Amino acid sequence: MLTFSVERQVLGTVTSINTVFRLVGGTIGPSVAGAIMGTFQSSIVEMIPIGGSTVYYPILLPSDYAFSLIYLIATFLAFIMTGITFMAKDIKISNIMREKSEVVGGH
Repeated sequence: MLTFSVERQVLGTVTSINTVFRLVGGTIGPSVAGAIMGTFQSSIVEMIPIGGSTVYYPILLPSDYAFSLIYLIATFLAFIMTGITFMAKDIKISNIMREKSEVVGGH
């Protein structure tokens, strides 16, 4: 959709900016989710029979609250980004290119 919505002269720039923002989101998102999962944990106790005795081994797992919080944060950010997208101006790339050529050409 991106490649069909911009003019050919700026296609490389627009595609690279899109890639940068996707990479930033792909880096920050898992880090925040991992921090939330590490903060809000619950434990289960596993019984391990060793010889004639039983050892109780606690296992820490992310809690249900952690997953709910991650979902709420992602939903909130999706609504915020949708709102920002609707507030963006419709910038005509052809006008920008024409202004640049007039400045460079000295007209």
